[in-house]
Amino acid sequence: MIGGGQLLRNAVAYAAVLRRAVRIQNVRGGRTPPGLRPGHLAALNASAAFCGAQLAGAAVGSAEVAFDARSAVARAGELVVDAGTGGSTMLMLQALLPSMLARSLAEGKEVEVVFKGGTNVCSPPGKGPFQINAPQVDYTRLVLFPVLRHLFGVHLEMQVRHRGFLQGGGEVLVRAFAPKALCAFELLARGEICAARGAAYRSAGVPKDVLPRMLEGEMKKRPAGAAVVLREQLPEVSVQWDCEECPSAEKSDACGLVVALETTAGCVLGGDSMGRRGTSAESVGEEAAHAALAALATGGCCDEHLEEIPRVSPDAAGRISWWSSWRWRGALRACGWGSSGRYICRQRFGSRKASARQCGSCQTQTATFWKSPACCERLSPTCPAEKRFLDEAFGGSSDFCAASTNIWVHQQMNLQVNQQHVRTLIESRNC
Repeated sequence: MIGGGQLLRNAVAYAAVLRRAVRIQNVRGGRTPPGLRPGHLAALNASAAFCGAQLAGAAVGSAEVAFDARSAVARAGELVVDAGTGGSTMLMLQALLPSMLARSLAEGKEVEVVFKGGTNVCSPPGKGPFQINAPQVDYTRLVLFPVLRHLFGVHLEMQVRHRGFLQGGGEVLVRAFAPKALCAFELLARGEICAARGAAYRSAGVPKDVLPRMLEGEMKKRPAGAAVVLREQLPEVSVQWDCEECPSAEKSDACGLVVALETTAGCVLGGDSMGRRGTSAESVGEEAAHAALAALATGGCCDEHLEEIPRVSPDAAGRISWWSSWRWRGALRACGWGSSGRYICRQRFGSRKASARQCGSCQTQTATFWKSPACCERLSPTCPAEKRFLDEAFGGSSDFCAASTNIWVHQQMNLQVNQQHVRTLIESRNC
């Protein structure tokens, strides 16, 4: 696996919920330095401790990790996940949240986990191009949790006890409760922007005027800041701002901003930015606003952070719902394979007509199962006979996704099974 830690977190999240074993090789092979970092290690250890999985190769710098949850026994009591550094608490939460919801559903009670580390973390100055390494804690509160509440009806609460920055020192309590099975979802229609929220903060070591200037100040003799940009681009939308002054953490200071755009369909698109040396407060605010507006301009139903978060919908038996889909940057994404649509690849088949088939009983167009993260199109409605076939073949659950020896966890959260195996099953039907 060549890439960042998101692939690692996704793979572990799926394996923990499905109670499967997964081996990840060449961990963060495309990063400098490669291998596990303290934050990744903390997430792995937390997932293993939470669900009772066996873990091998878990050490800082390790390039290969094995996570086995097949005979896992859940751990009782409160869990504290400590990165020991400025490792992102929110990335650790991403790895653990599916398991938290699955346990809550199975036990019928609220699950609590304490995360320690960095709550608002960005690249240190002077080390390459600036980038937000992880969603800020305010992004999780304003974007991720509202979307999950809307899609699944889950109860999610977050208490930021202390903010932590590059050197750590932060602490966040997360409570999760799933009152019912998490069903597959469709997030295809974005709706219209109806509201906007923002969260701005500065620690004690940052000048006091930075906080208001991130919202509204002056740059090159023109009004500048997040509030100015949103007022110009979305004049009919009111913005609710939460501003916070917090203590310094582990002798480090920071300031930053998160903007969330809410739609009538329950979608939330976010953008964030953090202060760094050589960048004005007004520019930091404008970056967050422009990031949210850029997500809006793509035509999708989620932004780049939300796109990378695992969309697992566990039921009481630890199975994942058959099929979920959402739009990101105008393109259709899928998680699993559901009974209400088919996905075909235009690159492989050329066109819909070339790949479509007709059911002899209902004349509904169906297609062989092929799925590509880059170019997929949904065919609907689904043939009733095909539904019956799938129910018989897979027992009405999506366990077939993990039962295949060729499961592939894609960075965009596509679950792809052994294509030839599924295609053979479908072609063998008498429909």
